[in-house]
Amino acid sequence: KRFIEIYNGAGILLNEIQTQYERITVVNMGWSNNEDLIVVTDIGSIYMYDFDGTPLSQSSATAEIQDSRVIEAKVFPTYGGTRTGVALLTGSYRFYFISDVSEENPQYKLMADVPGLDNPPSSWAVLPHDRSIEILVSNNNKLYLIDRGSCSPKYHNV
Repeated sequence: KRFIEIYNGAGILLNEIQTQYERITVVNMGWSNNEDLIVVTDIGSIYMYDFDGTPLSQSSATAEIQDSRVIEAKVFPTYGGTRTGVALLTGSYRFYFISDVSEENPQYKLMADVPGLDNPPSSWAVLPHDRSIEILVSNNNKLYLIDRGSCSPKYHNV
């Protein structure tokens, strides 16, 4: 079995969580607004644990996300900091997000495609709003702002 270890700032081990997943890879981890540990895997599953390591929830991704695999993920606070979201970039270079991981059955929402994105972008950032997000994506010396329905070029030759 694999373990996730939690240390304090002085390097003292505070807790050790035995994971339920052996054949999948952790892509990113972060803390929720309630100080719960959020673990995002390469198949898009999200596991939440309290500080003591007790499993709180697990959610699965769609078949499309699972098949194309997650290559990057970001855990972010929503606007106002009352909820915590997760954004993903898959191996098919598509972005998805969940605006509140603490919902009973969170579902990933697909973002608009970025033109010409056939490699991982050089960088991307989540811009949270109350129940939705925008993502700023850098690709081939251009910046794009995407949401669920549109992709807008912002600057060229950055």
